[in-house]
Amino acid sequence: MTSQQNPVQTFLLCYLFFYVTYGHDQCKSISTNKNKCCRDGNNLICQNILPLNNSDAGKNISNADTLLHLELIDVRIGNEITLAFDNLANLTNMILNYNKVLDGRGDIQDFFDNHLPMLKEIDLGYSNIESIYPNKFKHLYEVQRLSISHNIIKELKNNAFFPFASLEILELQCNEIATIEAGAFNGLDNLRHLNLEWNKIAIMEISVLDVLPNLITLHLDHNRINNILKDDLKYLAGLIKINLAENEIKEISQESFQNLVDVVDICLNENSISRLDQNMFHDLPELKYLDLSFNKIGTDFISSSVFQNLTSIEILNLENNQIRDLKTISFRDLINLQILCLRNNLVSKIPPYTFQDLRKLQKL
Repeated sequence: MTSQQNPVQTFLLCYLFFYVTYGHDQCKSISTNKNKCCRDGNNLICQNILPLNNSDAGKNISNADTLLHLELIDVRIGNEITLAFDNLANLTNMILNYNKVLDGRGDIQDFFDNHLPMLKEIDLGYSNIESIYPNKFKHLYEVQRLSISHNIIKELKNNAFFPFASLEILELQCNEIATIEAGAFNGLDNLRHLNLEWNKIAIMEISVLDVLPNLITLHLDHNRINNILKDDLKYLAGLIKINLAENEIKEISQESFQNLVDVVDICLNENSISRLDQNMFHDLPELKYLDLSFNKIGTDFISSSVFQNLTSIEILNLENNQIRDLKTISFRDLINLQILCLRNNLVSKIPPYTFQDLRKLQKL
């Protein structure tokens, strides 16, 4: 039986966001509001302020040509704030958490029509964003990290992030994404980290990930995915970590992972997987961590060669399944295995010499 997630834990997992604290003695007040804007060198931080536009704090933004870090948290940004971004030519980091940044369609306002040539990071978390229409970020060629997590996005449309040619990190966790169009990630040739955890994804077009040749980490945990097809990960040869935990996966094609020659970490725990076919994890020379815990795997549905040639694996987690018997040859090739978890299965007897080749085994 799959473990139940504590609601408080779930909330905390979805509550993480970037926050920078500066000492008040270093902040120069630039607002007469009760909750003030503070200027600390090249950093400007505003929190819990009445509508922010070209008057009040907005004027200070527009005059801050040396500003590098801009953080506006729950300031109820007004429609005129777009003009205040005109002179931020040196800005590298922009955080706009807990704001109303929407236009009439639930899309992001045109804050980024301005020329921000040095901008490297954008955080739009917790802003009730419903949609991302194409060309919304058309002038941001140097951005390397984009976070639109903890919003209410339901669909990713074609060319949604074009032309983020330099983007390396895309964070879309904790939304309501159920549909991803085939060309949603077009133009993200340099993307290395993609986080889609805690969404409502059940099926993705096979070609969705094909345009991400440099991806090294993929988080798809806590979704509604029910199977992994042969070609779903075909073009992600450089992938190092893939997390598919807590989905509804019942079947995995025998060839799903065959091209992941650099993968180190695979998480498939808390799904509904019932069988492990021959060669499912074959030819994964760098794999060190494999988590298959909290599934429905039984002895009769584990091929004796399923873990064959996994000579680099160090941690194998099979706890909370339905395994009754262990085959002597099942773990023979796991010469670097240090931790083998078999708790909460139905094993009553372990055959002699089952672990004789596991010279580095420290914990069973």
